Amino acid sequence: MGGDIFSRALTLALNSEAIRARSKLHARGFGGGLSKFEPNDLKTIPVPDLRLVTEDILMRLSLQLDRADTAARNDLNASRIEVETNALINEAVEQATALQTALF
Repeated sequence: MGGDIFSRALTLALNSEAIRARSKLHARGFGGGLSKFEPNDLKTIPVPDLRLVTEDILMRLSLQLDRADTAARNDLNASRIEVETNALINEAVEQATALQTALF
């Protein structure tokens, strides 16, 4: 698995609405909408273990990063791209969870 593809897939996952929504459950809120994370808070955010997913999913996540970036920069179908991204993230979560379960 290529390091660049893995890095891009992880970047998409960490910036996805699915992971951002999960992270909000672990943040401390302050005035003006500021959110703060302590180091131990970050450890508890559930992020799919992309080391356990197929290269196909990694490649699709990597390519989706370009689509998400283009959509965000040009205000094009951002909501549709986010739905597609969340579906890919959920697929990665399911695959990683299935493999973790099989290993233990």
